[in-house]
Amino acid sequence: MASTSESFEQLAPRIIQQLRSSLSTVIEAASSTGPIRKATDLERSLKLPTTLAWKVFTVAQAEAPLANVGNIPGPEAMNRFFAAAARHGVPDHLVAAARSAFAEFEDLVKVHAETRAALDSMISGLGHEGSNRIDLQHKRAAFKAYSHIWGVQARTQLSCFIFRPSRGDPSRLDFIGIRGLIGLWRLRREVSWVISSARVSDDDGKIRRPARIRPIDEPDPQSPDVSVLREFCSHPIPEFRSVPTESGFINTLLEPTTIGARSEVTCLLGDTASEAMARYRDDHNREHGTQSYVRTPSEVLIHDVMFPPGTFAPTEPRVCVYGDQRGVDPAVPGRECDLLAMRETVAHLGRGVAVLRTPDVPRYPEMVRYAFERTGWDGDHFDVYRCRVEYPVMPSSVVMQFDLLEAP
Repeated sequence: MASTSESFEQLAPRIIQQLRSSLSTVIEAASSTGPIRKATDLERSLKLPTTLAWKVFTVAQAEAPLANVGNIPGPEAMNRFFAAAARHGVPDHLVAAARSAFAEFEDLVKVHAETRAALDSMISGLGHEGSNRIDLQHKRAAFKAYSHIWGVQARTQLSCFIFRPSRGDPSRLDFIGIRGLIGLWRLRREVSWVISSARVSDDDGKIRRPARIRPIDEPDPQSPDVSVLREFCSHPIPEFRSVPTESGFINTLLEPTTIGARSEVTCLLGDTASEAMARYRDDHNREHGTQSYVRTPSEVLIHDVMFPPGTFAPTEPRVCVYGDQRGVDPAVPGRECDLLAMRETVAHLGRGVAVLRTPDVPRYPEMVRYAFERTGWDGDHFDVYRCRVEYPVMPSSVVMQFDLLEAP
């Protein structure tokens, strides 16, 4: 390698950019007998297999070379490309330069990553454009593996957090919480499954003022201690039970059901509480965080937050994903060591219940409108922020954070 004293972070962008440039030069030289504007032109000119021509052309034309590392062909395929370029009349020194650039790339793999799969993950960790594609590939594979290991999976995990300044105490926030799993089905029958874990605490993780949580619907006789949204669950309504924990969480368990896709269920819960949390900064609260605890293999997580304008400080919300493999309380501060390199984003969808509509959650606007009617809130002017995560990592906590206002 050119300089063994350089770190991977320094080497990788330079070497991959150098390979891209050299391949682009070879393709340009090969176009002397006809323009090469797309992968099929390269395939026809050099008489290459379709997949090889597409990969080489994609790497050579990439505006974000690091995002296309996964398309760089292996040694045997690249040797075939170089030989075809030489037969086509590409000058020897250009082919030799491209071979040298590819050899340096192979050295990068051997010295710093050992395997191409490991290199993909390391490139993704650099945070460059396009790394979400690599993340998604691994998250999808993890979803399949965890579905098999745990014997359960869901189409959608929903977490909807709705806040407004309290009418009784403007320094506090009232809230409505809607959460649950859509399209949950079992691959194995054995045990109960936790479909929800909920807790209200200060920003530093302490519970100083226990929230008076009430169900949106009247309790169901079959599950009297669980806040089931009966109209929006699948029917017959599954059987649940509520289990409080010493740390203040309320776990809602789905009792064992039959197995297979035809027995899938939708389990949705809804609660409300008045004066549940601080609205302004104080000694224990600097920001407001809403957390989705990912404990079920799911194809997608919808994490929505709604509130009237002016409820929080006028700064953009942030999303962080924390790994929960250490078994620590997800609410504790100072969890930088658990922060995952997942670049999830927040979108401001607009205002009002109608903007909630998504194919991931059937009857979603209707369900939230129902919650507003039951609690006597007017949600037509609430801002809506959404974080949509494909194949959320398990176990993890997806946290959307808002800065709190200074007290007037």
